[in-house]
Amino acid sequence: AATRVIGSGNGKLIHFSSWRQQTAPGLSQKHARAYPQQIQAFGLGICAQKTQNGMPISAKSRWRATHMDEWIHGKSILVTGAGRRIGRAIALDLASHGASIAVHVYESTDAGERTAAECRALGVDATVVVADQANVEAVYRACKDAVRVLGRIDGLINSAAIWPKVAFGSVTQADFDQAINVNLRGPFFFAQALSEHMRERGDGAIINLADVSTDRPIVDAIPYTLAKSGIVTLTYSLAKALAPHIRVNCVSPGPIAFPVDYKPYEAERDINATLMGRAGDPKDVVKAVRYALNAPYVTGTVLPVDGGFRFGI
Repeated sequence: AATRVIGSGNGKLIHFSSWRQQTAPGLSQKHARAYPQQIQAFGLGICAQKTQNGMPISAKSRWRATHMDEWIHGKSILVTGAGRRIGRAIALDLASHGASIAVHVYESTDAGERTAAECRALGVDATVVVADQANVEAVYRACKDAVRVLGRIDGLINSAAIWPKVAFGSVTQADFDQAINVNLRGPFFFAQALSEHMRERGDGAIINLADVSTDRPIVDAIPYTLAKSGIVTLTYSLAKALAPHIRVNCVSPGPIAFPVDYKPYEAERDINATLMGRAGDPKDVVKAVRYALNAPYVTGTVLPVDGGFRFGI
């Protein structure tokens, strides 16, 4: 029985004959033999299916058809800090669910272009916008550019943040201002810049990323903790201010993507303090964000994704 594989990566058809692999770059012979009828990879995946009347069944089309009822599908969403780490994971997940993505970066345009390219490979539009989110004019300019290129913005994910770890007693005014301006003022003005556009369309969703430190303060990062606590209050305030047409929610991660300057003993301490006894995965945050975007009757809610860290030892 003839089979074809639809590859989401390069768009080429890879042919199989009598369930035997011929030539398939990037696809191991072991997996081809083990799963001749369905071979899947991360993202949209690579699926092998028998042809019907000589026509290949598109894995991408079949997958998309099952997600057409999601709010995300067909929307355009701006994700801040989408060049790396959790922001990048969120952007790619939303693209895989049919959303066009405005990839915001601070200055790492190469990282932003890589994320945008991966989004486009999933069959959606994507663009890169650059802004120091401590600069209000730059934030408004980035939002305007995103709307101009994608035609509209339906959703905002405030993911970008900085982690200034400075012990109390050594915090300077510059340290304090930078933490507040980037982690709180930036998300506020991204929301303000895009909310009028969403209101005009009569629909929208904003997801802010806070941090478990709002429940368990970090004494070596008090300005950061203050800013993230402000994000929670911002979520509550915007939910009231923008109802009923724009939903605003918050996802609050715990020990998942540790700061790059975290020491091994600090990571182990935080993991041991969770009720689950393990670190989380960026996919846990991604799923929470996707849930909040798709939930039509949920607004003004903070969703902890922390393995019970806020209740731990």
